[in-house]
Amino acid sequence: MACFVALLLVDRYQPLLLLRLRNLERDAIALHGRTTPPNPNLVFLAIDSDSVTLDATTDVKELYGLIDQNSTEARTLKLMSQAWPWPREVYALVLQRLVDAGTQVVAFDLTFPTSTPGDPPFRMALDRYKNHVVIGVNFVSSARRAKTV
Repeated sequence: MACFVALLLVDRYQPLLLLRLRNLERDAIALHGRTTPPNPNLVFLAIDSDSVTLDATTDVKELYGLIDQNSTEARTLKLMSQAWPWPREVYALVLQRLVDAGTQVVAFDLTFPTSTPGDPPFRMALDRYKNHVVIGVNFVSSARRAKTV
């Protein structure tokens, strides 16, 4: 019984030594644990800081070696260099390019909480490729919202 009470107290108060040992164990698992081989059918396309810091002074033709200034790629990069957040047409062009390349499912892990003037091209792309696209959402329960307000 004394051992059980001692374990409950250690678990409840989590002394610094226990926390350090737990963190060391997690680090060891992360560094040396079993890894799963990458799935060649899965491609992760992310928005990074270099993408959002494109600006009008960036020579996208020179930087990306674009030959045709009227191409979809040139239009997309031009829209991306306007400002962050990007116009929604960027997402429409990316969706079109990915599906046309044979992608089965495109998942946007983004939320689009308000409408913008650039919504119609994105809406049309979502309708056109509705069998290939998923958009992330952020559900917040009313009880949780009441606590944060």
